[in-house]
Amino acid sequence: MPRASAAFGWRVTFLAPRYRPRFAMETACAGATLPAVFPETRYSAVAAAASDDPDERRAAVARLVQGYYKPVYAHLRARWRLDPERAADLVQGVFEHVRARDVFAAYQQDRGRFRTFVRTCLDHVVESDFRAQQRKKRGGGQRFVSAELLAEYEVDLGAAEPAEDPFDKEFVRALFERGVERLRERLAAANKSQYFELFRSYDLVDQDDRPTYATLAERFGLRSTDVTNYLHFARKELRRALVEELRALTRDEAELEEEARALGLDIEAIG
Repeated sequence: MPRASAAFGWRVTFLAPRYRPRFAMETACAGATLPAVFPETRYSAVAAAASDDPDERRAAVARLVQGYYKPVYAHLRARWRLDPERAADLVQGVFEHVRARDVFAAYQQDRGRFRTFVRTCLDHVVESDFRAQQRKKRGGGQRFVSAELLAEYEVDLGAAEPAEDPFDKEFVRALFERGVERLRERLAAANKSQYFELFRSYDLVDQDDRPTYATLAERFGLRSTDVTNYLHFARKELRRALVEELRALTRDEAELEEEARALGLDIEAIG
């Protein structure tokens, strides 16, 4: 798996220009189209965060933390100019505030996208914290994101320009990391690990280092047409995985479609 720091420069043809990662995802494919083998997952953690079931709410918040801790941390570092330790402390504070007050359950879709709602809540928490003029331990010691994970992620922020608020870019980068990992796991479970290895060898490398299809065919003991078809299959399943990841972070199908359009993901083409 590539490190997240490589993702800033990605280029993907099915994404809107400002969000395109560094691998070329050609949509044209010669030869037969392989059928999808993975059932679609329809789960919205945003909707589940408003459930009457406390266990379901707790699981939903954990899923939303997974989707947003990197954008939140990046926003604190870039927008509020906080040092790593202060930013890491406030990441815990933000999610403790969310948990204690059921903030995600209060989201109203007619007021904008959930992603915008998260960023607005984040800024309100930071402003309140600044007014308090003190750092304090949040949530009775509960840690929503490990210090080790944030310390590892700190390396990735070096590529961001100081004046740039990377919240949206980090949201997309984290989305792609989870999508690629989901793709790897699914292909492995379906005994199609070779599909992912082809995908990784071609689409997850710098363009200057990208081998030809003929080279890949020789390396993996395949025909060139197999390389073409396997890559097409993996790319289509990546799109499916990305939509499922995005669906978990949106309230309903309408918001999913809005977010997908913003990213340049064609949901209808995935089905």
